Amino acid sequence: MPYDIRDGRIQTRQCEVDPAHHCNLSCRACNHLAPMARPYFVDPEDVRRDLSILVQAYHTESFCLAGGEPLLHPHLLDVVEAVRQSRIGDRVRLFTNGVLLDRMPDELWQNLGGVQVRLSVYPGTIQVRELRALQRRASSQGVDLKPVFYHSFREAYSELGTTNSRLVGRIFSTCLFTHFRHCHIVHNGYFYRCGHSLYISRYLLGISGPDVVRNGIKIEDRSGFVDDLLGYLLSENPLPACQYCLGSVGKQIRHGQEPRRVTRAPRSTEQLVDWRRLEQLEGSEDLAPPAYPEHLNRLLGFLPDAVTMHPVVWRLRAALQDTRF
Repeated sequence: MPYDIRDGRIQTRQCEVDPAHHCNLSCRACNHLAPMARPYFVDPEDVRRDLSILVQAYHTESFCLAGGEPLLHPHLLDVVEAVRQSRIGDRVRLFTNGVLLDRMPDELWQNLGGVQVRLSVYPGTIQVRELRALQRRASSQGVDLKPVFYHSFREAYSELGTTNSRLVGRIFSTCLFTHFRHCHIVHNGYFYRCGHSLYISRYLLGISGPDVVRNGIKIEDRSGFVDDLLGYLLSENPLPACQYCLGSVGKQIRHGQEPRRVTRAPRSTEQLVDWRRLEQLEGSEDLAPPAYPEHLNRLLGFLPDAVTMHPVVWRLRAALQDTRF
């Protein structure tokens, strides 16, 4: 979708910083490749520096702290404060799998006021009583905590990639992460159109230094940067990492955990593409997915736990939320 320019700044839907690249879970097909990641924490001062420059040319509706698992960061509140002070987003969101939330000190909860916490709930990770207890604790501290239910993922990347440049272009042109959700990411002085382009290079291909930043643009305090950034965002040319990325058209699979840094049988892009879905997205005039019916979510919230957490209802909520991505 095109980008609006207001007050000299590019307006977008979403951007993120990932406080920790690694995770305490190892979800199969994690699109940030966290099961492959070595322990890594961002420096809050680097975040502060990058956002103080970027905010001069860029503004987003939602600035997210994701990962990996952000709660692993020993100085998470410093990262949160760096984002808040930058005023780069209308709201700040924290995405967590919730496994560590019940161990977090009161100080964390007390300092998350105004932050929207989105709890990614996967089968087998959080029980009903734990979820309800977390919601009560969040409410008592004035924290907006909402669970987001997942039952399945889509294959996110291919170990072998493809040499078919036309297929790469098709996947790129239908990528909801890039063209609809604006899953931009800031890391170590660079801005990337999506997390896939950073993490595929860094953890799948083992690329570092100048080669990894071929997928991004350096954040600079100079005249003309906003024009260069806009040109980068509007480019119709796939990034180098797109050769290994499945965008929004990977085959759908059941959620599950896998051994860390697992060595899988290498698969090509052609083996992992959901061809029917690719054709559907190519035939769509509007890539925007249908809005998740909030009234249904509220209704389910009033039902007994035995109903709301029943596997059938869980799958229904998950399907309504994430099947388009």
